[in-house]
Amino acid sequence: MKTQNLLSIALSIALSLFFLSACTPERTSGKGLHLPEGNIEDGKATFVNLGCVYCHAIPNVELALPEEDLEPLLLLGGKVQKVKTYGELVTSIVNPQHVISPAYLEKLKEREAGVEVNSIMPTFNDDMTVSQLIDLVTFLDSNYEKLMPQYVSMRHGYGAY
Repeated sequence: MKTQNLLSIALSIALSLFFLSACTPERTSGKGLHLPEGNIEDGKATFVNLGCVYCHAIPNVELALPEEDLEPLLLLGGKVQKVKTYGELVTSIVNPQHVISPAYLEKLKEREAGVEVNSIMPTFNDDMTVSQLIDLVTFLDSNYEKLMPQYVSMRHGYGAY
């Protein structure tokens, strides 16, 4: 009986340690990253100066548009169900190939006349200062509005939709 209790305790400790180790962030995680507050207007200027306006638009934001009359490939900001986190916005800028929107790829194929493409977004890592990155992310982040899910009565057999 005592041996069985000891084995049970040892197994509980081992499982606890296993699950705790599974919850710790990976070494390359952005957890704990805290950048200083950025400036929205400077971020807006960076968005224009880096040429982001050639492929992106932001609803209800006046931006200096490029001379070429190209339709924006991807809208950023606006009312969304899931707001990108600060870390996701940083990742999208410094590693644009990390996640590519299927809608963006479809529009890009149309623009490039069916040529097989991944993403035309250049990497600005060698050209952008850290201050510009912080300001740009602050500007983008300020243009997302999270929509709350709408619920219907459970009498109808539905939850969120």
